[in-house]
Amino acid sequence: FSSSNTLQQSNDDSSTKSVMSSLSDNNNDYDSTSIDVAIDRWAGYDSQSITDSQLIKTILGVHDETIVDESYTLPKWTKKYLGTWYGKDIITSDDFIKVISYLYSRFG
Repeated sequence: FSSSNTLQQSNDDSSTKSVMSSLSDNNNDYDSTSIDVAIDRWAGYDSQSITDSQLIKTILGVHDETIVDESYTLPKWTKKYLGTWYGKDIITSDDFIKVISYLYSRFG
């Protein structure tokens, strides 16, 4: 790796740690049921649906409307792949949360 790759990796790690810290800080009463329901709704496994920004708010435990922009959208592949993998139990909800949190920390 070049030093710029190492620096980028370090920044990526910091961003991920920041989001994961936020996750644990905001979800002291972590309710896996509500997160699982939100993932099901977002991925299309429920008759009700939610937006990408609503999913992010649920995962991060954010209740302040100003923190996550309502127009925020995740990359299209996330629903196609992550939603399918989650629905088929290929990945856990914890894995799903880590990926979505990372994407939001990098691109949100």
